[in-house]
Amino acid sequence: MANEEKTILNRILTQLRNIDGTTGWNTDISDYVEDEFSPLEKVNRFPMVCVAGIDMAEADPRRRKYYELPLTIELMGYAKHETNPLNAILDLLSDVRRSITQDEHLNSLATQLTFSYLTGVYDGKGLLSFSIHCRGHIKGTD
Repeated sequence: MANEEKTILNRILTQLRNIDGTTGWNTDISDYVEDEFSPLEKVNRFPMVCVAGIDMAEADPRRRKYYELPLTIELMGYAKHETNPLNAILDLLSDVRRSITQDEHLNSLATQLTFSYLTGVYDGKGLLSFSIHCRGHIKGTD
């Protein structure tokens, strides 16, 4: 992974760790953000978010002053609630999205951030699949 991709991933993880349940946040995942995938059956702390995958398309820096950095970061989120796990996962979704979109430094690293997500409930636990699609410009060889 190149420095630019690491910088963006690390910034996203830092922002997620700032979701601490204090005023304005629905959830507290400050100690439950993992930089590697954890399948649901191995998760014993809720709510939590983990990196499920990173996809970097190849960019061609030849003879261009700047080239585009296409990067997709896949996150998985898990939440548990006795009576309404879907609301718990929607609260987590709201916090994750807000923490990323409101970060000025991250927005300066990526010229475009788009999101896609799926939510659901399985075995009384809320599940969130959250994709962050980043585009940025990196200095090329010219």
